[in-house]
Amino acid sequence: MALKQVEIQNPYKAKVSERDLITLDLQTDFSPTRPLLHKESRFLYVLSGQAKIKIQNKIYTMEEGDLLALNPWQISEIIEVDDHISYYLLIYKYELFNYQIKNHINLNSEDFPFLETLYRINKVQVPQSLRSEILNIFQSLRDEVGLCSLDVNLSKKNYSDIFVFAKISELLVYFLRLSERSEEEFEEDEFFSEQILSYMFLNLKEDLSLARLSKIFYMSESAISTYIKSLTGMGFYELIQSMKILKIEFLLVYTNLTLEEIASLLNFTDGAQVSKVFQTHTGVQANKFRKANQAYTKFLNTKLDQRAVKILEYIYDNYEGDLDILEVSELFDTSPQNINKILKYYVEENFSSLLSTLRIKKACQLLTDTDIPVGEIALRVGFNNQKTFLRNFQRQTTMTPSDFRSFAKGKEK
Repeated sequence: MALKQVEIQNPYKAKVSERDLITLDLQTDFSPTRPLLHKESRFLYVLSGQAKIKIQNKIYTMEEGDLLALNPWQISEIIEVDDHISYYLLIYKYELFNYQIKNHINLNSEDFPFLETLYRINKVQVPQSLRSEILNIFQSLRDEVGLCSLDVNLSKKNYSDIFVFAKISELLVYFLRLSERSEEEFEEDEFFSEQILSYMFLNLKEDLSLARLSKIFYMSESAISTYIKSLTGMGFYELIQSMKILKIEFLLVYTNLTLEEIASLLNFTDGAQVSKVFQTHTGVQANKFRKANQAYTKFLNTKLDQRAVKILEYIYDNYEGDLDILEVSELFDTSPQNINKILKYYVEENFSSLLSTLRIKKACQLLTDTDIPVGEIALRVGFNNQKTFLRNFQRQTTMTPSDFRSFAKGKEK
């Protein structure tokens, strides 16, 4: 069966304007839609009707009271409409809200698994007792910013940005709370092909290659390359650059990071390469793009913690050694709490979780590529004993190291 090429969300038509925090619309679908690859984050709140939607190869029902989350580089397609489906469509800048909530609103530094949850759970059912509250959020935002399909320019009210931030934060909290109920029904799946794009987007800071993805998704390099080309019309490296452009736009508009710092965050050689790639793809010089948009974003022009990049680099370079958070906090003259705050923002994990993730990823590579005994691999990747290694490995992969090795090598044959 031939792969259906998706329509990529138009970055200039369906995208949130640089001067807007969100766009909102009311939409009604009477028939199935084409697959859409999203470049922006979206919430859909169903008002009436009944349909089925496929998100990342999973099929969900759509009916009154459903709240759906669609994330950058995920694919959605309404595949069946039983009764014409009407819903609010909210498009927002997830990175902007993620950063502001975690660093300025979350005063008690609560665990706020924003990105992780949205990518794991795409739909929650809002109970009857909460539907008036959720509907009120969307109606309040409608009164504040209008509906984009009506093409009516509402005059911006005083304190509008603060109001919008408060409402989106409220919506995110509701989604996180409701998703906790959905966790009991959530089953961890094996990687499937539609997760490739999401994985690429969430790991742009790393050195992505077809060889690496091949080991993670158990597909040949040529199969991954063909899949991406058939799905998006872009080559592998062309797609990576397209993803990075979106990140660069955000960092240019909403931070004071230099091009050199952006290069470090997104795995470019240097600032000159960032500038060249950005101008090639957009036709605008990076510095001119920043200046043109700063007039609209001064209230959010926050300097990111410059130590964050160095802290991440240090952990990535030294995770195989006897590394602990006290050592890192002392080296960078900051508290362990701040280390975890930085890591939670950039990689959605605290120190111990990130350390374990990096070590297990390296172990998977060694199990696949070598015949080194499991006990020796445990020591090589930074675990002091095999028992701790086995416990962490099984928690992350649901397999023993020996079973993983047999499975991985069997896939290669």
